[in-house]
Amino acid sequence: MDAALKCGMEATPIMNQTTTDQPPFDPGCKYVRVTGTNSRGFVEFELSIGGAPELAVELTLPPAAFDAFCVEQRVTRLDQANP
Repeated sequence: MDAALKCGMEATPIMNQTTTDQPPFDPGCKYVRVTGTNSRGFVEFELSIGGAPELAVELTLPPAAFDAFCVEQRVTRLDQANP
């Protein structure tokens, strides 16, 4: 018998899974869109993870750190053409 049921807890039924046109969440899928450069020369950009570019966080990094971040995280740049 399940330990939770032994303690008097009720099992929660699993909700029906619905089919969507959305691909499954993929944490390895990362997108970056550069939105500008601020007065201090920092790159301003949006980062989204999991294949949902409409949900993003805004970040800033010095140019060299931004370039290293993009390489290390293997991002897809949305603000430039990708071959």
